Amino acid sequence: MVGWWGIGYGSPADAGVQVIEARMSHLAYASEIASAMLQRQQASAIIAARQKIVEGTVGMVEMAIDGLNEKNGPPRSYAA
Repeated sequence: MVGWWGIGYGSPADAGVQVIEARMSHLAYASEIASAMLQRQQASAIIAARQKIVEGTVGMVEMAIDGLNEKNGPPRSYAA
C-alpha cells in the first residue's frame, strides 16, 4: 500500500499508531501567490491608514465647530 506518509508502507493505524493532532510549522506559497497576498495586505493597510486620517480630520473639524459655537453662539439661519 502507498500513502502520503511514505512509499510502500501501510497506514499509521496498521502499525497501531493513533494520530491525535497534527500541526503545520511552515507554509510556503508560490511567489506569484505570495506577491498577490502582499499587495492585498499593503492595500488594506493603506485603506486603514487613510480611514484613520479622515477620522482624525473629522474630529478636528468637529472640535473647531464646537469651539466657534461656544465663542459666538449657535449659527443663525441665513434664509431670506
